Amino acid sequence: MIKNKKGLFITLEGGDGVGKSTQLSLLSKTFSDSGFDVISTREPGPFLTSVGADIRNIVKNKDMHPETEMLLFFADRVEHVKSVIIPALNDGKIVISDRFYDSTRAYQGVNYGQENADKVELLIRHFVSDCTPDLTLYLDADPENVLNRAVEVGKFENKDFDFHIKVREAFLNIAKDYSYRVKIIDAEKTLYDVYRNIVDVVNQSCNLNLQYLSLDDVNLIVNKQS
Repeated sequence: MIKNKKGLFITLEGGDGVGKSTQLSLLSKTFSDSGFDVISTREPGPFLTSVGADIRNIVKNKDMHPETEMLLFFADRVEHVKSVIIPALNDGKIVISDRFYDSTRAYQGVNYGQENADKVELLIRHFVSDCTPDLTLYLDADPENVLNRAVEVGKFENKDFDFHIKVREAFLNIAKDYSYRVKIIDAEKTLYDVYRNIVDVVNQSCNLNLQYLSLDDVNLIVNKQS
């Protein structure tokens, strides 16, 4: 947790194609409709830091040494945490991020083995241990059923199904290890049912009373993203 922070930090995690970006938009709207000041963001980049935009383009589309990739992810994360997340939380805002360090745990561990996974933990402790999410919503789905939904197609999305299955297993292990903050959401239900489940979990975990968006409002937001 962040010392003396006033806001709330929520992260959305999951494999490619599970619908994180859509649910982030819906959850952000739900908070704002309840009178909260909300910042929606994502990792890596590109929206809130110029550094993030450049790093996102590199790591999503370029081949490189595993340690180079890992350090680029953390360079973006440190900039993101210090320049965006912590100031917003200290101002009492709600920060909702599409991915955070649990994604690095899952993808780096699967892609490059235990040695890199251990290094990820060292980097988390050294650089961002003061920025633990209050709540992480892990959107869980069988990759075979959702991977074709992925909006962006880069080197991770183009991995074979075995890779994505292992990433799912890694996320489920993370949810088990950090069950106090990571909650599993069934992402294979209808979009509206997933959304309602997310709101229920947020209300229960954060002692809030957010109201659901109407189905018409949800469809309007989804259509704008299409």
